[in-house]
Formats: sequence, structure tokens, C-alpha cells
Amino acid sequence: MIDTPAIFIWPVLVAQSIIFGTAAFELIFVPTTRPTGLAIELTALWRVLATLNLVMAPLAFIEIGAGMAQTSWIDALPLMPEIMRETVAGRFWTLRLVVAAALALAMWIPARSSLRTVAALSLSTLLIVFGSLTSHAVDKSAFVIACYAIHQMGAGLWLGALAYLLVSARRAAWSLEMITPRVSTVCASALALIVVSGPLIAVRWLGWYPRLLIDSAWGRVLVYKLTTATPAILLGASNRYWQLPRVERPEVARILVRSVVGECVLLLAVLAWSAFLANTPPPH
Repeated sequence: MIDTPAIFIWPVLVAQSIIFGTAAFELIFVPTTRPTGLAIELTALWRVLATLNLVMAPLAFIEIGAGMAQTSWIDALPLMPEIMRETVAGRFWTLRLVVAAALALAMWIPARSSLRTVAALSLSTLLIVFGSLTSHAVDKSAFVIACYAIHQMGAGLWLGALAYLLVSARRAAWSLEMITPRVSTVCASALALIVVSGPLIAVRWLGWYPRLLIDSAWGRVLVYKLTTATPAILLGASNRYWQLPRVERPEVARILVRSVVGECVLLLAVLAWSAFLANTPPPH
């Protein structure tokens, strides 16, 4: 059976993760001497992603509301104002939609690139936090909510750093020689955040019962997610330890770019499993 909420939530996760990761990389890790045209390309990317998020987030919320009411979209629409007022998830989703609208507006309003980057990072961070507050983590504790947020921020940093490299890849002499080492460091740090926060989340839901990885639907989806993430980690390790030391060679640079594209595709698939995981009831 198709998990309809996950179909709508996946683009939301992709959009807010890439915006967060690219904005954080641009603001914190990129040297001040960079091509001016890169800011234009980033703005175009953020506008597309912010618009996608603004379109898909309300659809995801309506689908979730229809699931809560166990009814169709048409019958659920009149109930949405009550869901937004009377439920905790509805109130946080309302805030989430407001921030999504603010993000889209901030990306389209003419402004200095530095201000736009700060807005992209701040608002996408809020989206990640509100996403954690509308997840299964609310059934546990503030610690688990924080782990959820850190986990997604780690994924966003990883995917965003790679996306930043691809956006600037046409300026090979600049991006691949100067940016690739920084991308590698950020991705390694992001993976550390994921490796620390992921098991903490899993233990909170599965306890110390490994059989639940097979005996529960949530555990099986987690296994699928980990299985998809493993080749992405191996590709990243290959890029870091094999391609990076020889990146000044044109043939190696071409291999690196293709490898980064493959890594991004795998990470998008990992986010798809995350969307399914978010809509799969954890074992109790």
C-alpha cells in the first residue's frame, strides 16, 4: 500500500534540507573570495525549493489531517481549522506553514545576498525544528525532539554541502580545488551528527530489542533507510580518501563530480525512507 503522506512530506524534507545545508555552507564555510555569479545561482535554487516547500507543505498537512479524521480530503477540508486550533500537531503545523510562507517570500524579495542567506538559514532551521515537533518524537521527550532536529540538520548539511559543490561545479578551477576540501570536512562532521543522533532515536523506540528491526514496520523501514545510506557513506569515503587528494587532475575532477551526483541521488532516497519512517507508527 502506498504511503500517501510520505509522498507529500518527501519534497518538503528535500527542500528544507537543501536550503538549510547550502545556506549554512555559504554563510559559514565558503571563503569571502568567490565568484559573484554563484550567489545568483544559489538564489535561483532557493526560490525553486522554497516554492516547492510552500506548495507541498499544505498538501502534506491536509493529508495528515484526513488521516487523523479517517476521511477523504474533501471531507477533511472543513475540519482543518479545528485541527489547527485544537490539536498540538495542528498548532505546530500552522507555525510551520507560516514559516514556509515567510521563507518563500524572503527568497523572492530583492535583497543583498548576505541577508538572503541569513534568512534562508534561519527560516529553514525553524522548519526543521517545527518538523521535529510534529514528529513521533513529541510522544517521548525534549531530548528525543532535539535528537530528531540534530539528525535532520546533519542530513541537511551533508546534502547541502554536496549540492553547493554541484551548483559551483561549472567553475571547476575555483570550486573543486578550494571548496571540495571544505565540503569533505562538512560532510564528515554531518555524518558524525547523524551517527550520534540516529542510534539515540532508534534506542528510544526499539529499546534493546534488535528483533524489532524485523518484527515491527518502523524497524523494517529503518533497515531499508540504513541499507540505502550505506553506499552513500562509502561513496563519500571514496571521494574523501581517493578523489580529493588528486582533484587537481581533470579526469579525477570529472569522476568526483559524477560520484557526488550519485551520492546526492542516494541521499535523496534516504530522505524518502525518512518520509516513510515519519509516517510509520513506532513500536510500543
